[in-house]
Amino acid sequence: MVWVWDLSRRRPLFVRELDLLADLLRIATRLSRVVRDDGWSWTSSPDGRYSVKSAYSHLFKALPAAGIPKGVVLQAVSAVWKSWAPSKVIVFSWQLLLDRIPSRSNLIRCGVHLPIDGRGCVFCDGSSESSVHLFLSCPSFFPVWYQVSRWLGWEFVMPLGLAQQFQAFTGLGGGRRVRLGLLLV
Repeated sequence: MVWVWDLSRRRPLFVRELDLLADLLRIATRLSRVVRDDGWSWTSSPDGRYSVKSAYSHLFKALPAAGIPKGVVLQAVSAVWKSWAPSKVIVFSWQLLLDRIPSRSNLIRCGVHLPIDGRGCVFCDGSSESSVHLFLSCPSFFPVWYQVSRWLGWEFVMPLGLAQQFQAFTGLGGGRRVRLGLLLV
């Protein structure tokens, strides 16, 4: 099979473009061509077809594994969507529980180059800035949880993970309306 290039143009080429065209044709003729139909393929499924089950399996494998059972994270993530909070708060909560907010540790993990002195927490400049540190253990933010629990009249031990904190906080309420109100908070 002989491949013929049809390079129709709207206008004649300038002199400086003729060399570029020659380079393009030289590169294009060296390429090997495969004649087949284009199509989409879902790489997370053995048969290449997308399904909700294969997407769920793919996302489930990508859940954070910081010593927290995946079931706890899944329960917390599914409970977030039942909240009365605005949708942007729900999406942020979902990203926070899955450790997908742009904390400094996540930015470094994704290959964003940060200055050496800019890797600590933005509030306390102590340990590295991760989601868990920012929202649970940071000395600047921990008093917020203390004040909220005092305001609600509760005393509890701060859990190690965000999903466990979420479950502990929302599990303290009595009825359905109280739990939905706590989801809002």
